[in-house]
Amino acid sequence: MINSVLDIFQVYLLPLAVKTAVFWIPVLCYFTIKKIWLEHLEKEALLGMDWVMLEIKVPRDVHKT
Repeated sequence: MINSVLDIFQVYLLPLAVKTAVFWIPVLCYFTIKKIWLEHLEKEALLGMDWVMLEIKVPRDVHKT
């Protein structure tokens, strides 16, 4: 069973992938580079922010409703 699957892969799918690589490799590269670039921009934006910690003090005479 496994040998027949490997034979199908080697005989049909691998040559097809190699012959059509001109079409799918640029698409794959585009989406990969786009994701990396957007993560880089997000990291740059977060590092450029000035962070402030706020403290909330609730008065003692607050009654529960």
